[in-house]
Amino acid sequence: MNEKEKEYLNNNLYMPSNISTQKEIVSGIGAKEMKYFMYLISISLIICTVISIFINIQLGITIGVAMIIFSYFLVVKNPSNNYSTVSQIIGIYNYLKKQNRYKYKYIEWWEKYLDE
Repeated sequence: MNEKEKEYLNNNLYMPSNISTQKEIVSGIGAKEMKYFMYLISISLIICTVISIFINIQLGITIGVAMIIFSYFLVVKNPSNNYSTVSQIIGIYNYLKKQNRYKYKYIEWWEKYLDE
């Protein structure tokens, strides 16, 4: 090995992929994702209770279990980018909320005479 190859091997920083920078409670779910998971479970339990009271107990339990499983897949992080679907949706919402909203519409000078 020549001098340049040795220097390259010594100075090259290796960053492994699929490693989380935060402490995870379960594989793919950290503290923030667990908070979102608890919110989704509470919403699904409310919906499950309403369905089981007014329609049918078995249908309510089935829908509740399906919603809890679906909410797990919403909050688990994607290993390629370390973001969950819920955090991406919340990020999109916050981005759109911060955008400037213009209350006027630009028209050409001749367009205002079209209605006359």
